[in-house]
Amino acid sequence: MGAHLARSERSSERAVVGFSCGISIDFGAREARVNGRPVELARKDFDIVALLAKRPGQVFDRAMVHDLAWGEPGDPSVVTEHIRRIRRAFAQAGCETDPIATQWGVGYSWRA
Repeated sequence: MGAHLARSERSSERAVVGFSCGISIDFGAREARVNGRPVELARKDFDIVALLAKRPGQVFDRAMVHDLAWGEPGDPSVVTEHIRRIRRAFAQAGCETDPIATQWGVGYSWRA
């Protein structure tokens, strides 16, 4: 069962997944686009986008985002700045709707 899940996860990482606002994410190539236009994301910004986009609607608090994106515990306040940069990058690429929802007092989620 575990091997099947691992294969399923690997194949989903190679897929291009589409979302609202014309967003498409190629997890294998580590690229995001809005209506075919590339979104300029730093490495860690893409890691955060991938974390959230692979689980649309699930809310992650800042500490959890940091732990999962960095692979270790650290200062969760840096996540706020990364989210700000991600939102700006998607807006500059032409996305009119913020793809990241803020659940005040709880955390962030990818809009399903």
